[in-house]
Amino acid sequence: MAPVTKSKSKAVSGQLDDMLALLIVLMAQAGPPKLLRKLIAAAGSPSRFLGTSAETLVESSGHSMAEIEAVLSRCDTPEVRLAATRELKVMRQQGVELVTTHDAGYPALLRTIPEPPLALWVRGAVAPEDVYALALLGSSRCTDYGRQQSELFATALARHGITVINGGERGIDVASLEAALAAGGRVIVALGAGLMNHQRPAQALYDSVVDSGRGAVVSSVPLQTAPDSVNQVKGDHLVIGSSIASLIVEAGAQSGAMIAARIAVDQIKRQVFAVPGPLEAPNSAGPLRLIADGRASITIHPDHLLDALVDTAQHLAYRIARAHPVLRLREARSAERDPLSLLATEDQKAILSELHYPQRAESLASSIDLPTPDVQRAAYRLALSGVLSRQDGKYDWVQPS
Repeated sequence: MAPVTKSKSKAVSGQLDDMLALLIVLMAQAGPPKLLRKLIAAAGSPSRFLGTSAETLVESSGHSMAEIEAVLSRCDTPEVRLAATRELKVMRQQGVELVTTHDAGYPALLRTIPEPPLALWVRGAVAPEDVYALALLGSSRCTDYGRQQSELFATALARHGITVINGGERGIDVASLEAALAAGGRVIVALGAGLMNHQRPAQALYDSVVDSGRGAVVSSVPLQTAPDSVNQVKGDHLVIGSSIASLIVEAGAQSGAMIAARIAVDQIKRQVFAVPGPLEAPNSAGPLRLIADGRASITIHPDHLLDALVDTAQHLAYRIARAHPVLRLREARSAERDPLSLLATEDQKAILSELHYPQRAESLASSIDLPTPDVQRAAYRLALSGVLSRQDGKYDWVQPS
């Protein structure tokens, strides 16, 4: 037993060394994620990167001496190393993990955006099924109408196995997260600030997300980072990049939700849906403008959105697979080669064996003697993954083209 214990101790020690080294790189703000990722890969690990000479990194990475020396000099200060050591201590006390793009807990879709964060600070856990997430966004000063609509859509999404994600701000964000949790769904809060920053408006909700075991609170900046305009944009990229699409429910013309919608359409190329409201209402200005400009698809009922999301997910999966051929290697498991594909469950297999003509989830549930909520989630997942079609709430086999 002694050799095993010794080996395990070394492994754990190595992991901590690498984590501390990565924190040093992150907290030094040493460079853009793409550059840092390439330099760390060239060295072999974060700890090796910090211990490798600039000359060696120039040879292995192809970057200039000036670029590499600038990165290393930012990391090599007592202030940064002390800050990283303190950060690691607090992370371990608070149960916060540092998840990199190479880890299973990193959102699969976020990896595919133009400049994904090098690492995320995570409380709770991002699960494989969170690849099917929708960003539900809107005004922090919502009306009763906006709150009702956000709760209606979030409840339907949760019941069909769609994770609800947003920045956890007051109003539409919080209302939709609470409704999704109440319906038994999963949620992710992607903050535009550090996880331990107590200026955030809904800390009790964030704690309940983690305690429920049905979600996570994530950030791409260190624990004590204060919210500001730059970090808010980072949070928007987390939300949009981790989602198959976005839904805007009430938003002013110059609101944060509109900034996120523009990021979705112009930078990350994700579908946006919008719920219309009264023409004269200030909170309707954002969704109505998106619809009028053709930048968002109008949606008036959860079933309408759920049908549309099936096509949206498939187009996104096709685009990602084309841009990232490694995701579609034949010898890889489907869940590994396609970020919008999960292996079939027993419930899904039962549905496929019973589906001989277009049926609603309620009818299938009666035929195979399973609870309707379980069938709703399983059948909808099959539709999102391209096995079934969904139209007017009815499921059928996808017809060959």
